[in-house]
Amino acid sequence: MQDIITQLNALSKAARARPLTPEESAKRQHLRQMYIASFRTNLTAQLDSIDILNPDGSVTNLSEKKKNKIFADQHIHSNLSTDSSVPAASYASAARKKGLTHLTLTQHYEVDYPNPLFLAPPSVAAMVTAAEELAAAAPEITVGLGVECGYGQPVSCVESFLMELYKTKKLDFVLLSVHSVRGTDPYEERYFEGRTLRQAYRAYLEALLESVQSGLPYHAVGHFGYVSKYSGRPILEAEDFPALCDEILQTIIKEQKAMEINTSSIPTKGQPLAPSSILKRYAELGGRLITFGSDAHAPENLGQCFTQARQIALDCGLTEYAIYTKGEPKMAPLQF
Repeated sequence: MQDIITQLNALSKAARARPLTPEESAKRQHLRQMYIASFRTNLTAQLDSIDILNPDGSVTNLSEKKKNKIFADQHIHSNLSTDSSVPAASYASAARKKGLTHLTLTQHYEVDYPNPLFLAPPSVAAMVTAAEELAAAAPEITVGLGVECGYGQPVSCVESFLMELYKTKKLDFVLLSVHSVRGTDPYEERYFEGRTLRQAYRAYLEALLESVQSGLPYHAVGHFGYVSKYSGRPILEAEDFPALCDEILQTIIKEQKAMEINTSSIPTKGQPLAPSSILKRYAELGGRLITFGSDAHAPENLGQCFTQARQIALDCGLTEYAIYTKGEPKMAPLQF
């Protein structure tokens, strides 16, 4: 937090002496988003740590008294995903503490990805077993079997893997994500080398459009705007590429697919993925299906920033969210 304040003060001092460059203005906006997000996260954590002594002598944590909570986290990874080291059952305690009633395990499946470690997907049997182990550890919680498919070529590989999952008759949810654009992950700085920011963002959006038009049997689009998640660059907004964003959103709506509200970017960006500008446009075009996912790779991130994300969804004109079971969405209200 202090480092962010120091950088903001330096840019404010520079702005009083001269006009900021476009790069400095973008950095100041990004730092402001980070500051607001950090402040909100810290304040929420402080409030959630307060215990209330009830008249009968029992103690209730303030976080458990919040109304209108999001009860389903439909994007979590365990050690069957290369970038997680925790067993599926380890999420049970965190889910109880946060009042979650529905969890969906979404292990990674990647093709056309630059890191070869991600190209060895878990077996279907192992994915089913992990879901069963979490269900056994938390019998009061509904546990879904899902997968996060990273779009890439050849599409036939993705189709074959999904068909194998569907044959189990246990698959609940398929999240379609773009982690790689022509073999390079925007997580890596080299993705931006030799490209302007607009070129880098456009290439990602074109890959996202290709994915939603691919005909793959998915249920929701994962973290719309992933290209700006790790780069330290501004969030990709709907107004940056209005025609291209509209084409993607209209395709999602036409196909009756959902938009994920991925909360993993809120602590650093102040916005989920998809950000509020994308969600607002989605609602304006007639979209109503949304899901919430923390993208947790460890129990401490389960359900993170769901309260903020819920309010963002409401502010964008959305009124309910979907919980998927066997591919069918059950709608739940965002507020009562």
